[in-house]
Amino acid sequence: MYKELAQVVLKDREAVTHGVVTGPDPAWAPALEALLAHKGGLWTWQNSQALRADTGLDAKFYVLHRNSEPFANVSIFSIGGVGILGHVWTCPRDRRKGASDRLMESALKDFASHGGRALFLGTEPAGVAHDLYVRYRFTD
Repeated sequence: MYKELAQVVLKDREAVTHGVVTGPDPAWAPALEALLAHKGGLWTWQNSQALRADTGLDAKFYVLHRNSEPFANVSIFSIGGVGILGHVWTCPRDRRKGASDRLMESALKDFASHGGRALFLGTEPAGVAHDLYVRYRFTD
């Protein structure tokens, strides 16, 4: 199920749509699978399962899009107040415009407001992604 949350303005002053896709949502599945296909293997399977079938998890894909074409995503998969943050991705041409920050803020606020108590993630210990997570108080 898709829910539009807001219109947001990126650092380059472009206005885009911010929404959340709660799985399963077969209508959004193809676009999100294409956006997140770069991971491959198990990650692609996980996203497809969450988008196409009821897995028993609360699967949310926070997206920025233009006319239903997503270009940035942050996902949280949770159950019982415990979640995994993953698939933080912005298309290369849209990077450094604040997209990931907008989505992280929204996703973390929503997770907490729905009883989220512990959120985990895995990433490489150095690089842009790690720096983003540290800014949001994730620890090694």
